[in-house]
Amino acid sequence: MLKDTMGGYRGTGTEIIERKPNNKRLLCSAYKSRALVKEKMGDSEGAAEDINSSGLTVGSQLSALS
Repeated sequence: MLKDTMGGYRGTGTEIIERKPNNKRLLCSAYKSRALVKEKMGDSEGAAEDINSSGLTVGSQLSALS
């Protein structure tokens, strides 16, 4: 996943999220994957937004970012 010139992130997870698939497990995994990358790149706020968008529970939010 790369940060583009507009400050957004591009990559497979982002492309899946943009397509809004009916498969909730796939969509949740894409949000989680993108959140992990954002966290690794130092974008904690962006990671938190993705975790909230994914619908993960509070307990799984902590394990998703560790």
